Amino acid sequence: MINIVFASDDNYFGYLYVALYSLLENNRKETINLFILDDKIKSEKKEKVSSLINNYENKVVNFIDISNIVNDYVSNDTLKSYLRKNYSTTYARLFLDFLLPPEIEKVLYLDCDILVNGNLKELWDIDISDYYVAGVLDLMPNVYKEVIGLNADSTYLNAGILLINVKKCRNEGIWNKFFEFLKQHINEDIHHDQGIINGVCKDKMLVIHPKYNYIGSLHIKKPTNAIKWFVDQKNFYDNETIDEAKNNTVIYHFCEGSLGRPWYNNNHMYYNLYREYVLKSKIDENTIYTSNYDKSLFNKLYLFLQTNTLFSIMLKLIPAPITRNITNKLLKLNMKN
Repeated sequence: MINIVFASDDNYFGYLYVALYSLLENNRKETINLFILDDKIKSEKKEKVSSLINNYENKVVNFIDISNIVNDYVSNDTLKSYLRKNYSTTYARLFLDFLLPPEIEKVLYLDCDILVNGNLKELWDIDISDYYVAGVLDLMPNVYKEVIGLNADSTYLNAGILLINVKKCRNEGIWNKFFEFLKQHINEDIHHDQGIINGVCKDKMLVIHPKYNYIGSLHIKKPTNAIKWFVDQKNFYDNETIDEAKNNTVIYHFCEGSLGRPWYNNNHMYYNLYREYVLKSKIDENTIYTSNYDKSLFNKLYLFLQTNTLFSIMLKLIPAPITRNITNKLLKLNMKN
């Protein structure tokens, strides 16, 4: 059995539904135990999920109410105040030890902004008995590593798709360490719960193939143009591995990246693929698509430049150390503001 966890509020339900549909369609033969961390999802929408699940054999869904999670599980007043102000449903994965049944020892956590494009059995079967989590390297600038005590060469995972050793984390007190870490960095920009997970689990994280989390920053024709802006490629995947991931993607992750997300950018290279799943799922399109005009002028300009051939050539000519230096300086200025 594959244990899978999603977290969603009512506003993000449409993306959750498309992600679920893609998961179920591409894993018909697998026995799947679904846990949905439910932050005030309307009852009729939960019924819609249950109806979807009923179309597939060997699939069950469990909704876990997280609407009062901070009050229920956080006692420290400073931490409680911070989480009330900054909380989003992604923080719920920090509470999995409290939320999941005690017999659950391993889960695959999936963000809602994904498409599952293949079978997950191979991913699920990865041995993580000696690790807290397994995941895919993120294109994270050094400034975000430094603030959580890592160096440029340190492993830093994208937390949107994580294979989690719940039992090991529970036995070694990792869940409580998450909140201690947050208290220590509460006035710093640590990139939300992703920074917490990387900062605490840093010594026992397994790096897996990027086909299991083909992140948004790589969703351009020449992914190497994006890589050079953020990391030294010796600390990332080589070009051959990235090409393998691009051509054999199991999970597309539409986190904010070079071309944004396919539901507000119809120039996105996976716009048609995502729309295909939207149409097949029969979800109300009004819950999915937003206009490019909802984005800031800066974001619209950035999207245009990333699809511009001349600009792509210019990026290729700029030495990588210079681009990384520019990126880190801009981010540091943003953190101060």
